[in-house]
Amino acid sequence: MGAIEDLFHKLMTGEFADRWNAMPKYVVSSTLTDPHWDNTHVMAGDLAEEIIQLLGSVDGEIVVHGCATLVRALIELDLVDGLRLMIFPITLGLRNRQ
Repeated sequence: MGAIEDLFHKLMTGEFADRWNAMPKYVVSSTLTDPHWDNTHVMAGDLAEEIIQLLGSVDGEIVVHGCATLVRALIELDLVDGLRLMIFPITLGLRNRQ
């Protein structure tokens, strides 16, 4: 098992996995019909209608992780209250240095 697979396996077992699986997850997709994750809902209809309905049904914040296309669409629909930019620095080996 590689390092990434090992890390993923550690994350998806135990207490973290229990909490992750208990959280509701909403996936915006035009192709996914049957997600394999616990407590996951696919939003495949009109984006504005789906998000407005979601906003009316949940308490707290809705967070988008890692999809610039979705964020742009939500901004254009005036459905974004705020943005947080998270930066994760990485170290590259000598082979990739220019």
